[in-house]
Amino acid sequence: MKNQLDILGQNNAQYVLSRFSDIPDFPKKGIIFKDIMGAIADPKAFNLILDAFIKSMPSDIDYIVGIEARGFILGAALAQKLNIGFIPLRKAGKLPPPVKSVTYSLEYGEDTLEIQNERLKTGDKVFVIDDVIATGGTIEAAKQLLLDCKVDIKGFGFVIELADFGATAALQNYKVISLYKVLD
Repeated sequence: MKNQLDILGQNNAQYVLSRFSDIPDFPKKGIIFKDIMGAIADPKAFNLILDAFIKSMPSDIDYIVGIEARGFILGAALAQKLNIGFIPLRKAGKLPPPVKSVTYSLEYGEDTLEIQNERLKTGDKVFVIDDVIATGGTIEAAKQLLLDCKVDIKGFGFVIELADFGATAALQNYKVISLYKVLD
């Protein structure tokens, strides 16, 4: 399967991949956490990830929307490079009101995402970014919040997609960028 990292060239793609790690039994037993923080800590790898997204993303975006917490790191850096705004989606109780919220299921529990909806206007064009997509609960919650805000979702981006879960099938009406797809 061809990965989006391939647009960087084989050597650069391998460089980025060598900075990822698997953390067994986190955040609970039986889960293998896909950690991209080694790539974010490495300036070359981090810039290569940002470049891969920029080369693949739609160009007509008003805001990058980043999902807590690694989506903040990626999203803020992308927004700065693109000279556009950044909007965070946060866990419950972290943003001052008024907020919209949605509760959703994860593969290891339940959580709530919130957005300060007055930051977005009807029709604003947004691109959503997160580090990993697995079962899709978080991204479905993000999509619902943004649709409630009546924005134009231009797509979704992930550094890693755990493809066996099939979560991106629910995003078939949107541009989806998965830089690296993991198949088990």
